[in-house]
Amino acid sequence: MNKKMLLAIMSMIVIFSMCFSVVAYGVNDHDLPIIPIPSASTSKSETPSGSGDETPSGSGDETPSGSGDETPSGDNIPSGKPVVPVVPSVDGGGGEDSSADNPSDNPSDDPSDKQSTPSDSDWETPSVTLPKPTTTAAKISVAKCTVAGVKNKVYTGKNLTQAITVKYGKTTLKLNTDYTVKYSANKNVGVATLTIAGKGKFNGSVKKTFKIMPKGTALAKLSTPKKATLKVTWKKQAAQTNGYQIQYSTSAKFTGKTTKTATVANAKTTAKTIAKLKSKKKYYVRVRTYKNVGKTKYYSSWSAAKNIKLK
Repeated sequence: MNKKMLLAIMSMIVIFSMCFSVVAYGVNDHDLPIIPIPSASTSKSETPSGSGDETPSGSGDETPSGSGDETPSGDNIPSGKPVVPVVPSVDGGGGEDSSADNPSDNPSDDPSDKQSTPSDSDWETPSVTLPKPTTTAAKISVAKCTVAGVKNKVYTGKNLTQAITVKYGKTTLKLNTDYTVKYSANKNVGVATLTIAGKGKFNGSVKKTFKIMPKGTALAKLSTPKKATLKVTWKKQAAQTNGYQIQYSTSAKFTGKTTKTATVANAKTTAKTIAKLKSKKKYYVRVRTYKNVGKTKYYSSWSAAKNIKLK
């Protein structure tokens, strides 16, 4: 058998093997090896070993090695993939699997087509940090507190306030920390109001009232112009005053039936004469102012008392 026939048989075997792989395993066309088929123009006539019928052209010194099966030279192999014959295996063992070279032909190997089964941690409920509940202590009403220091005041022409003490049990509250104070009608003669409102730990409010009394006056002079007659003179007090009240008595303590009162309903009047008294008796005298507010009459404190013995 000459060399041309031998090469033709080898080529047919390789082509048959590749076709079998395509049918059996679905090999892609681009995975098939490129097998050059020698042409008559490129191959030289060589005499196989043991045969002297043909002598290769050229120098004539070349003799095929081995069995005489010669692999085409590298000059006749085109560039690209190397020649790797694929020999199919019936049981799948041996040979190269075309799916390994081309992962796209096997959809199951595509990572994008794989669906992972969620684990227990994937279904875990995310932890939520809830705000800590704030415990607010119940506030104490200032109505339960005691208020001390509220006193009546004397008219001065200015707004009047109080120096009060507010206590809850034995605890003394602090002004503007535990409570605040507001005043109303705290200038003129009458009734003023202060409102204590809780603050901080305290809430609610409580009201206290106090009186603003008219400013008093003083005795200027006592005289006895004639027998059993008493003349009283005092200092004028016109601001927040409607009149005066004079009290006289034979008792230094102004007690009992011996004490009488005379009223002067004019703030501008500063003297009063009282007749029909007991002759040669000592009388004690004092005076005060008053102010009418609505239906209520407010009095100042009594002046210091003086005494005189009548004619």
